[in-house]
Amino acid sequence: MKKTHPVETHKVKFIELSEWNNNKEIFDALNSKESQNISFNCILQKSLNPDKKWLIHFGKKKAINIQNLIKLKEIDEVKRGIATGHNEFFTLTDSEVKKFGIDNTFLKPVISKAMQCKNYDFSKDDFEKLKITNGKMFLLYCFSQPSENLRKYIEYGKSLNVNKRYLASKRNPWFSMEKRDPAPILATVFSRDNMRFIYNDAGVLNLASFHGIYPKFKDKVKIKALLAYLNSNEAKNIMFLEKRIYGGGLDKFEPKDLEEIMVIDINNLDKKIIKKLSKFFDALCIASRNNNIKGENQIKTKIDKIIKNIIDSKNITSFIN
Repeated sequence: MKKTHPVETHKVKFIELSEWNNNKEIFDALNSKESQNISFNCILQKSLNPDKKWLIHFGKKKAINIQNLIKLKEIDEVKRGIATGHNEFFTLTDSEVKKFGIDNTFLKPVISKAMQCKNYDFSKDDFEKLKITNGKMFLLYCFSQPSENLRKYIEYGKSLNVNKRYLASKRNPWFSMEKRDPAPILATVFSRDNMRFIYNDAGVLNLASFHGIYPKFKDKVKIKALLAYLNSNEAKNIMFLEKRIYGGGLDKFEPKDLEEIMVIDINNLDKKIIKKLSKFFDALCIASRNNNIKGENQIKTKIDKIIKNIIDSKNITSFIN
């Protein structure tokens, strides 16, 4: 076979199955026959951009307008969570801190696993509850001369060959950690159609199970208003275009993916709208903590209504499934 350039009119067919019943449906789709479970879309190959995700081309599309939206990177910076190289050693429970006698000077509060936060906010009370569950809640964070007790813990780490692990071996000294400020917003890295953006009210650092989002503004009301948008159904549809899909339907966003998603321009919104969105986010947090799924959905519907009003529906500039 010889590789050649496709003709100008060559098209690529994108086929989406909502349900797999039999092989006949696939053949029908290949023969341009849509059904209840199958939809397809034909795109000129020359128009496909190899640098863009192609999820937008699958299935039937509805148009949305993004003219009043901006890229997240215009108002926020997104950073990966801290990669320790050995979480078991570099993160400690409260009982381990007491056992080794490590001074708070060498520790930082941290959220190490997504399962430690199941709601839309992470409070100081949530952090304190990790003591009860014996959860990893402190990050070894040494940037000065280690104390005697810390030196003993460092020697303990060497006995486990932690210093020889890849990331640790690249640091000097090996037990140091990358410097980071707490991110006001945490974003779950992996999800199954249910990505959450969390208000970091406890002000803890985060490991790699979360991305940290750093708004370029400090106003808590604005931050909560942005969180209301990010957790809305409208935002979920828009973010569909940037996500990466892994085996088993597992979705993942890299920091650069998140920075490219379209969001409402918080800095140019009416103050009344900002306050309303902020209050809805507070209500969403309460509903989540009470396991009130119906309440969550009702609040998101109200948020979606505001978002739709913000987005001008006249000039269509993008498509989503």
